[in-house]
Amino acid sequence: MNSFLSSLLLISIVALSPIAHAEHSKKLIFAIDVIRHGDRTPIIDVPAAHHHWSEGLGQLTALGMHQEYELGKKFRHRYIEEEKLLPRHYQAGTIYVRSTDIDRTLMSAECALMGLYPPGTGPFFHADLFMNSFALPYGFQPIPIHTAPVDHDPLLAPHYSREEIKQAIDAIPECHEKEIELQPHFAAWSAATGLPIHDSIDIERLSDALYIFKLKHVAMPKGLSNSDIETILQTSNTIFKKSITLGKHSGNNLLAEISHRLKEASEKKSALKYILYSGHDSTIMSLLAAMGLPVEEIPHYASDLNILLYENSDHHFEVEVMLNGRVIPLTNTKSATCSLQKFLNLSRNR
Repeated sequence: MNSFLSSLLLISIVALSPIAHAEHSKKLIFAIDVIRHGDRTPIIDVPAAHHHWSEGLGQLTALGMHQEYELGKKFRHRYIEEEKLLPRHYQAGTIYVRSTDIDRTLMSAECALMGLYPPGTGPFFHADLFMNSFALPYGFQPIPIHTAPVDHDPLLAPHYSREEIKQAIDAIPECHEKEIELQPHFAAWSAATGLPIHDSIDIERLSDALYIFKLKHVAMPKGLSNSDIETILQTSNTIFKKSITLGKHSGNNLLAEISHRLKEASEKKSALKYILYSGHDSTIMSLLAAMGLPVEEIPHYASDLNILLYENSDHHFEVEVMLNGRVIPLTNTKSATCSLQKFLNLSRNR
């Protein structure tokens, strides 16, 4: 009797499990990725420690290209192979790509797209004359990348004057006090590097170069001690994270744009399924700040802020946000998702 009841219970569980699964199933209907460019060379040269960068200053390196290509491969696995969100071959109108008008972000977008739609997925000639050959060598698939002039891009990288940046930094007591504390070192650091150091903005520019020198094992300026280097790097890191409030306006603009896109996707009025924004560390940090989320560290090269819109079996919509694969709760709860309406309220309340 016990054996019979056990068997009956097992059959009932197996029979009901698809129903239970259907009740809690959800389908990915729209996705957005906001990425940082890949590994790059320094923005400025350090005269006292000149190093020849074959790519040029501020340019994407071979490593940076590979990082973005690998990121694009992950996108293909997720959106095409797993979730079936996108078609296996590119279709106009299904994806939209926008980048800042900077070489390294434009190239990063290109590399990521090559991972998403790799060589061999491009269009064919079907006429007998061309013997069903690919339209382009290696079956390459070109995909449009949209951009806006550097001085007129309020969405991904707003332009601020040096005076505006300085005012924003000085308005933060911790940053202003740190600059005053370090002023006695400015003359020595200027002499050691060949760069004029007058304020925290100059420290940040120098720090960027020193960080890449350290990353690439390039010789540091001989006049800087290890202690000097660490002080410059740590100070810049603190000031940059604290002063991200300056870019919060662009974060609000991007959040409003993303909210609009998600709402449109839920209404299913367009064939658009995917958006890729290619920007900078400040782009990601500003968007996090706009969403009221903590900016704990500067996003590394090829970082990805991923925003997914799911539709439940009961036709309710949920949003999930991840940074480099780690889920970021958007409400006070620890839930991995929030309702679309709650996400839209983030934008409206800013």
